[in-house]
Amino acid sequence: MILETAELIQQSGLAQLLRNSLWLYPLVNTGHILGIILLVGSTLAIDCRLLGLWARVKLQSVATVFQTLAITGLILTALFGLLLFIARPVDYLGSDVFLTKLALIVVALTNAFILRNSNIWKTALSDNNWGFQVKAQALISLMLWLTILFLGRLIAYR
Repeated sequence: MILETAELIQQSGLAQLLRNSLWLYPLVNTGHILGIILLVGSTLAIDCRLLGLWARVKLQSVATVFQTLAITGLILTALFGLLLFIARPVDYLGSDVFLTKLALIVVALTNAFILRNSNIWKTALSDNNWGFQVKAQALISLMLWLTILFLGRLIAYR
């Protein structure tokens, strides 16, 4: 059933337009890359702060600026990524690399959600002090997002 739905999507007018237009697919891809830059760049900045970089800068200051950018990046990445998927859903659903990338995105977003909604995060924001758990989650986040970037690029070459 999933494959049949993917084939229907791939035959849709929008999918054909995305594949056949000289400018549309590159424009959508550019939007996706912009979203990735905002999402991953902002997330890595927060993670680096949590790991001890820029110790003089309060976490609250870093988080205030970069969380908004990360959320904006997530929205752009998801919207433009969906359009890229629509162009070739059968290929993407048949790609272990793509499916692994999606699974790791879910893990990375879950990690961020758990951290940002914890009492440990609230304490870290208020007194600029945090322990091993926050640093461990930041390191996990950093590794996840770098792996996701690598897998995203790998998709283009497979």
